[in-house]
Amino acid sequence: MKTSRRELARILAVAPVLAHAQTPAPVPATPDDELKAARERTQNAVAQIARVKLTPAVEPAFTFQA
Repeated sequence: MKTSRRELARILAVAPVLAHAQTPAPVPATPDDELKAARERTQNAVAQIARVKLTPAVEPAFTFQA
């Protein structure tokens, strides 16, 4: 089977996504455990977003209007 560099890059880029999609999340036993798990997921997401540094030139210019 012959694959081009682009096809190989596409395969390698999709592999981690598929591996992550196949692992099910554990089901919390109680509502308190579910709340704690949701807070942990939110904190993890905030930490991942905080790692990415954007310059002001990259950030979109927008205003919120009520």
